[in-house]
Amino acid sequence: MSKTKRGQDPVDVNLLASKLKGVAHVLVQEGPNYDEVSKELNEHYGAVGVYYPNKAVQSKHFWYKDTAAQRKNMLESVIYAVMTYCNCQQVDGAYTWDGVLNAISRDRLESQRMEREQAETEKEQVYSEFDDELRTLQERIDSLTQENEELRAENAGLHSKFGEMDKRPVLLMGDEEDLYPGEIKELVLSVLDDELDREVTKPSRRSDVFSDLIEKNDYQGVYRKKKAEIQRLLKNYTIMDAKTRKALQEFGFRIEEDGKHYRLTFFGDDRYNTTVAKTPSDARAGKNIAHYIEQTMM
Repeated sequence: MSKTKRGQDPVDVNLLASKLKGVAHVLVQEGPNYDEVSKELNEHYGAVGVYYPNKAVQSKHFWYKDTAAQRKNMLESVIYAVMTYCNCQQVDGAYTWDGVLNAISRDRLESQRMEREQAETEKEQVYSEFDDELRTLQERIDSLTQENEELRAENAGLHSKFGEMDKRPVLLMGDEEDLYPGEIKELVLSVLDDELDREVTKPSRRSDVFSDLIEKNDYQGVYRKKKAEIQRLLKNYTIMDAKTRKALQEFGFRIEEDGKHYRLTFFGDDRYNTTVAKTPSDARAGKNIAHYIEQTMM
């Protein structure tokens, strides 16, 4: 777990460690500075990485977003990734309660057999007393063995499914998460729709496939609406008054003062930010900023 740019933990470390105690090591960066060793890692500025002991399982990375809901979602995603992997591991019988009972039963059976051999030289009555117990122990062993085989088969099925759990129709979901509900799907569909309008020959196989995907995935045209909205908000920008600030915050921006500028961060993700002057001298400043937002954040 890396520190955010402000030197804070991206999630509640104590809660995460409590949830994962006994199954995972939680390593936390001591400070926001990066030495030569930490620079070799993939986690920076609040990102969290999950690395598995089985090298065949690909590590997972969760990027930091500076909102309460997204921090909670990040915590739950990390816990889910670790627990899902642990639940799919095949556990040796010696580490399970049934395995322990099975071993105890076998020890008792061996002990009883030795006692029986010794008793045969003493009393004939000993046979009848031990026969019932031996029969019960053998039935218990047979039952545990059958249950153990069933659990092994179930575990094998979970192993085969683990590698495919992230598959989606047509495309695989990457490590990026939605900044708002449905963002990634709308982004992909908007690219297909723009391509269909611009360059695709009609009729053609490409136009048929693109049109079918757009129709079947309930495309809402959110990005076109958002581009029009950001152009409207910033078209005549001259000052960050209360109305403009409220509109930009509702659009998804976190607004912070930065000297003679305001810093706008899209949905708390520090990878997507820009600045606007508190009192711009260029009449086209608002339009230029809107264009930059369209190109880099939409």
